[in-house]
Amino acid sequence: MDDHRVLGVGLLVIAVLLLANPLYLYPNPDEVNEVRVLDSYNGTAAANYTYENLSSRAQTLVDRAQAADSGRITFRGNENRPAEFTFVQTDQAVRVEGEVYRIERGDEQFYVWTLSRPGLGTESNRSQGLFGLGVVLAAMGALYLRRPQPLDIGGGIAGAGALLLLFNLDYRYTELLGGLSVLGSWVVILLTLLAAIVGLGYLVYRTMRERRLAGEF
Repeated sequence: MDDHRVLGVGLLVIAVLLLANPLYLYPNPDEVNEVRVLDSYNGTAAANYTYENLSSRAQTLVDRAQAADSGRITFRGNENRPAEFTFVQTDQAVRVEGEVYRIERGDEQFYVWTLSRPGLGTESNRSQGLFGLGVVLAAMGALYLRRPQPLDIGGGIAGAGALLLLFNLDYRYTELLGGLSVLGSWVVILLTLLAAIVGLGYLVYRTMRERRLAGEF
């Protein structure tokens, strides 16, 4: 199989994965909540609880956060929030201070900080951007299957699409890449989408010019 057709197939595979992202990456975007455990807090706690009086759901979240190396855990689904804790959302594009609760368990005292992902629609924007990128990659893949095209353009866009999938899979499931996951943010997705649209436009122009010169129309 010719190189341009191999690349076309690769572009279509990546396109399908991008188009299907609402099924496996962001089926419930923006319903991400976070619980952190703090040893101390200088402000006034929103409420004081004893561990024994917390609901089983709240106890589970506190236990998981304390057991985590980072001292924080995330969970999805607003319906899974325990009634004792409030998870603050704002329209800002960064994490902001949520509610802090003072917890007593025996002789131990600690604080629980509850936050939610921003209400700006970060994950919704990621999902929509990935879907749009999938549409462009599908069109580009069809062009590469149809006739020879510059391999560097298709290869670059295919690589960028694959990396965005990797970064968003890590953000969604593992967080193994740490701060590198910012490279999968919706701003980076938007810039990649714009670059892909420009690349697709050039390929369409090039194809039409070659067909005209060949007398195909």
